[in-house]
Amino acid sequence: MDHGASSSVTDQSLAGESAGDIDRKLIQGMISDAPAAAAKFKVSTLLTIGGKNLRKRKQPMQAGTSDEQPTAKHSKSASKTNDKAFKFVNYIYICKKDPPKAQKPPSQSNSKINYDLYIEKGPFKFTSNQPFEDYTTVIAAMLQCHKSKLILDELKYKQKVPQTSQIHSLTSDLAFTSLIEEMRAAKTVNKWIMYIFSPAPICPASDEVWWTTTNEDGQELVPSGFDFSQLEWQGTEDSIATQRKKFNDTVKPFIVKLEEKFLVDNFLTLFPG
Repeated sequence: MDHGASSSVTDQSLAGESAGDIDRKLIQGMISDAPAAAAKFKVSTLLTIGGKNLRKRKQPMQAGTSDEQPTAKHSKSASKTNDKAFKFVNYIYICKKDPPKAQKPPSQSNSKINYDLYIEKGPFKFTSNQPFEDYTTVIAAMLQCHKSKLILDELKYKQKVPQTSQIHSLTSDLAFTSLIEEMRAAKTVNKWIMYIFSPAPICPASDEVWWTTTNEDGQELVPSGFDFSQLEWQGTEDSIATQRKKFNDTVKPFIVKLEEKFLVDNFLTLFPG
């Protein structure tokens, strides 16, 4: 076949056709001339050189269509930071018995708390990765009572900072987890201070040994138990009497020693005339 004649015929037949049609026919002609070579290429859509057919359409890239996989940006060491244990400070507040009518504990969780209505125990430090059971054990130790004497159904907590922080229940592992997460979310160490509000422990029977007071050597470690007299309200006169008694008890050993060395009414013997 004369390629020159074919080319001239092709040129005449292509006259007046669009650029897209011309390109398509040229491609089809090449495929028919060399089918074996064309079979090596898989063409799902014929792209032409025509201007209208080369418009680029911006489509969202689907996941997995590119060698570069998108990487999610995380805050630095977020998981490691969340799992890192920390120590926080705790104070225990026990409400006194029958407060005066003019002074009542707050009825609303966000009301300002009058700490004069409570006695304070502590502080003690606790590590965030320890369980709630250990937490209640330490509370019992601070109150010098067995854990069974705690009224856990009425245990509550609040953060020291801010002062308007809410009071929450602390009666389960889930509540304790919330307590830890509140402090973990805090950005300052000042917020790692927790106030625990608890009723007084259950008073033991008179013949019940409820607190270990000695170590292996027989030395006393702590007082014999929770001092329930601290919960009693005192008027002005009672307060003065209590202070006087405390002073007398403190100086009594020194007075005894002085009286042994210097007998009472012995000034005539020591200082005759």
